Amino acid sequence: MNLQNTFFFTLFITLSFSVFAQDRTQKWGDIPESDLKMTIYPQDSSATSVVLQDVGKLVLEPNGTVNLNRVRRIKILDVSALDQGNLMIPYYDTQRAEELRNLDVQVTTPEGITKKVKSDNVFTQKLTRYWSAKKIFIPDLKKGSVIEYRYDMRSEDYFSLYDWYFQDAMPVRWSEFQATIPDYFDYIILRNIPHAFDVEEVTAGSQSNNAVSHTTRWGLANLPALKEEPFTTTIYDYRNFIKFQLRTLMFPGSAPEKVMNDWKTLAENLVDREDFGLQYKKSNQSNDLWKAFSGQLAAGDAPEIKAAKALRFIQNNIKWNGNYAVLAKGSLDNAFEKKSGSSAHLNLALVALLRKADVKATPLLLSTRSHGQMYTEYPFLEQFNSMVVLVQDGEKFSILDATNPFLPVNQLSLPHYHGAAWMVDKDAPNWLDISAPEASQTWYGKMQLNEEGELSGTLQIQTGGNKASEWRAQLDTTKTTEFLQKKLAHRFPDAQLDSIEWLQLTAVDQPLSAKFKCRLPGAATVANDFIYCEPIIDFWLLESPFKSLTRSFPVEFEMPFKSQYVLDLALPTGYSVEDLPAPARVNLPENAGKMSFSCTKNATGVQVILKMNLAKTTFASQEYGALKQFYEIVAEKTKFQLVLKRV
Repeated sequence: MNLQNTFFFTLFITLSFSVFAQDRTQKWGDIPESDLKMTIYPQDSSATSVVLQDVGKLVLEPNGTVNLNRVRRIKILDVSALDQGNLMIPYYDTQRAEELRNLDVQVTTPEGITKKVKSDNVFTQKLTRYWSAKKIFIPDLKKGSVIEYRYDMRSEDYFSLYDWYFQDAMPVRWSEFQATIPDYFDYIILRNIPHAFDVEEVTAGSQSNNAVSHTTRWGLANLPALKEEPFTTTIYDYRNFIKFQLRTLMFPGSAPEKVMNDWKTLAENLVDREDFGLQYKKSNQSNDLWKAFSGQLAAGDAPEIKAAKALRFIQNNIKWNGNYAVLAKGSLDNAFEKKSGSSAHLNLALVALLRKADVKATPLLLSTRSHGQMYTEYPFLEQFNSMVVLVQDGEKFSILDATNPFLPVNQLSLPHYHGAAWMVDKDAPNWLDISAPEASQTWYGKMQLNEEGELSGTLQIQTGGNKASEWRAQLDTTKTTEFLQKKLAHRFPDAQLDSIEWLQLTAVDQPLSAKFKCRLPGAATVANDFIYCEPIIDFWLLESPFKSLTRSFPVEFEMPFKSQYVLDLALPTGYSVEDLPAPARVNLPENAGKMSFSCTKNATGVQVILKMNLAKTTFASQEYGALKQFYEIVAEKTKFQLVLKRV
């Protein structure tokens, strides 16, 4: 190849890439014929709809006003996706918060006929105290159509700008975000991007009102659908995204103003806030609370005794209202009077009582599992949405959570287990690793199988850790017989229980046990000289929750757990076991999980033992295959069939 041809080839490649990059977005209403005729999305033949393009352009004005223009285009590939015609655009709806303007929606049929969606099909709905949504209903939508909608959003909140999520629950062919930001504003850009952008470029700055602005453009192509999977903190942690947090303001003629300070400064600011630190520092915020509680303390109570008493007092006297919060409006005495409050009210009240009782107690801020990940590098308050309490006694420490009356010391509600929490101590702010204690469940049964296929005998179930807390909470509103029958109903709808005995029902720091007699009609199938019986009545899992062949993000269990099932099964007279199943033992790498199974003969029949434990709570996506297989083996063993033959 000569030099001239080499130059031509290089120029051709460069021009082709440039044209391709430009052609990834089409103008409003300019839909290629190939998209109108598309019946299957080549990148995912199973997709029922696809985002053809999603383009956001953000412009931050020098005065701090934020403008976002968004244009989105969706192709309907199957009638099952017609619900994509029910659009919802949420926005923050308080005074001077956000303003949604210039909403425009249209639909183009496969034949190329375009119709505007009339304003009669657009509604405003109040979602919460702070959030509203524009809801759009697209009439007469049919398979093959292309939906386009665009709108402008205007906000005065330049502290965090708008987040941009490139990925969606359906495949995305092209997603692009542009941000034009004046050099008055210095942002930290948080990215969750597993690979390089398909487009990432910065254009030369433009000047306005003595401010120079630069535009950055990011683009990603051919993103797979992000689907909900079991045991995930929140799907939003794994969508490709860009987020902004303001770090410094640099207005001309003024010294740079740090907006995002260090952790120590954030702690100092919180401790001096009326809706946080002053709640427990000012005595008059919790006087009534202290008067009601202080009589329960005895001279010489150790710090751990005081902590347990204070925890139980708050849990029993202020009911959690279901809201997670970091800041608490109104005094703690007011929450005590109303007998209701958020997680901030309850746990700040706990801090107040403990400090008045001369126990070192410190708030711990965290993000619940569904709220999203935390960033230990960046001290911004918005990443947290709840709190618990750290109690220190010399080198010993414990963690308390008042939101659930069935939680003992050192056990939190499961949403609070998200890996870490931040200690709000102005002298020594710090991050702490937080992991759930091991939960457990054990079944022990002595059962008799008769010739009609009925099982009868005694069964004892013991639960510990968060599983015991879950049971106690359910039992608080359910009759004990109904509760246990419901537990067995998935396999034995006609189960008959009696002589139920509960042990440690109110002792929340102890395992919970139920012992009862039961009859399970139709537990086995009788056919001529054979009886087919599944001896495992119940277990931690009876079916694997992992259905996907692959997984692109981690499996995140709430807690480690241990389970064991032991059954001594007496056989009907005149029958013997046709075949004993082989024992099995499976270990996950690095002792992350274990399973063992055995079925052996004894004096009256057989003994079945199934054990399973999971010591690790987070499994990377590359470990998913082994974990999936492990769960499938356990589920298979719970359904194993014992074959008996008349002798």
